Amino acid sequence: MKKQLLKNIAMRPLFNEAFLVVGLCLALLSCGLILDNDDSNKSGIEGTVLRGPTCPVVRENDPCPDQPFAAPFYVFGEKGKDIATFQSDEQGHFRVALDPGEYAIVPDESAPILFPQNQRKTVVVHQNQFTEVTLLFDTGIR
Repeated sequence: MKKQLLKNIAMRPLFNEAFLVVGLCLALLSCGLILDNDDSNKSGIEGTVLRGPTCPVVRENDPCPDQPFAAPFYVFGEKGKDIATFQSDEQGHFRVALDPGEYAIVPDESAPILFPQNQRKTVVVHQNQFTEVTLLFDTGIR
């Protein structure tokens, strides 16, 4: 009987450690499941920003295509709430994760276009997808 009691006492720390390890594993697994269910990076907008015209006079045989540009942009949600910012690169490309909804995209005042903060573009984001857009902004050149 004394031997069995000593054996049970010796086994208790092992059971405690086993329960601790199992508990930690379950906690980590549940965190992983929560992270996998996070939709914040599964929707948003991506695309290109262009400005034009970039030539004072456009001729039929001398095309003057719209040009990409790098600039910071603001994303506004319902009621004008500032939701996010993003930066387009030199090729005009950008990508920003957003929840589904309707947003206004507004260039920063430093953008190389005419009255940037008055050139608001509306974009709708759908669940679990990135909305592809080409946003054209006016340079004011005529």
